[in-house]
Amino acid sequence: MKHLVNIIDGKPDSLLAGFEFLLVSEKEITFQSLLEISNIKNELMIKFKNQGFYTSISNQGALIINTDDFYIILDSLLETLKLYKNRYDIGLDLAMTDRYDSSLGIYKVPWCVSQQQTVTEIMDTYCDWGVKYPLVYLEDPFSDEDLDSWRKFQLIKPLKLQVFGDDFYATNLERISQFKDCADGIVIKPNQVGSVSKTLEVMEYAEKSGISMAFSQRTAETENNIISHLAMSVTSSYLKAGGLDRLDRIAKYNEVLRNG
Repeated sequence: MKHLVNIIDGKPDSLLAGFEFLLVSEKEITFQSLLEISNIKNELMIKFKNQGFYTSISNQGALIINTDDFYIILDSLLETLKLYKNRYDIGLDLAMTDRYDSSLGIYKVPWCVSQQQTVTEIMDTYCDWGVKYPLVYLEDPFSDEDLDSWRKFQLIKPLKLQVFGDDFYATNLERISQFKDCADGIVIKPNQVGSVSKTLEVMEYAEKSGISMAFSQRTAETENNIISHLAMSVTSSYLKAGGLDRLDRIAKYNEVLRNG
């Protein structure tokens, strides 16, 4: 099982609200890797403070930076990861459903001067990121209503880039089976579908179909660690349990370490 760790979350009242910048490790979760990720977070915090930014901790245990500049965060993350010999890749959760204007066919985005892009422009941007950055995980890059973009992007995206659906699938078996060609993987949230039994049905279908799974926290969490056990029970999975600055997130990583 691999891990997706929230390292920076967009400031709630900024243009980056709802964005999550993730560290991706293709190796198994270990105490050493979690300690190293914590050190990366601390180095980023010092870097941003030295540049005059204020920092705080999000509800998900990640850094919050008081900036609207998407590329300041992404470039700083890239520079810091180089110090670790690129042992970690980058993931982005963009939650684009709330940023889509279906009547105009445009997305409201913070990374360009006009603060909006057409579907073609946003796909080009994602492909450019795949070349410039070690970007291997992209979650909800399009609205859950924009079905054509999901399908088209699967045909043109960089091979290393895996696309996962969260809002798009909502851990719903019917939707997953109908639109499984639209992404490489699904985000699984047990309370999104409503029961553990329905979650297990989704997991069984995904594993039989060769669909990757990312078992995810919710923004408001407790120390319940069921997603850790679900993630450990299948192959080809990620655990997305949040950052390392909240006990309700650390509890989930600790459960993996105890059972490792």
